[in-house]
Amino acid sequence: MKTFLIFVLTAALLAVACLTRPPESSFKDYLIQTRAALQLTAKGSQPTISRDAVPEEISHYLAGCTFADRLLWVDVKKDGRTVYTGIFSHWVAHQSEGIGAGK
Repeated sequence: MKTFLIFVLTAALLAVACLTRPPESSFKDYLIQTRAALQLTAKGSQPTISRDAVPEEISHYLAGCTFADRLLWVDVKKDGRTVYTGIFSHWVAHQSEGIGAGK
């Protein structure tokens, strides 16, 4: 019975990971929010960035990105290196890389 329960919980975890992979469109929203947060801490005021108008810096960054859709997660690669991973509806940056990281 214990083995069956472990199997069911593992299958449920894998199903949730597969169903909650973030799409490419949410990556653009994530970059806009990250840039807005950086501007907020730098200036101390509320930035005015709408989700409809993508800043030029972000559109150039997205043009050089490649999305590798795995079964359980999504990798975003730039210049052959994985810079972001999307899993469980969240984006995770690798080693302070990406937009607004001083690069």
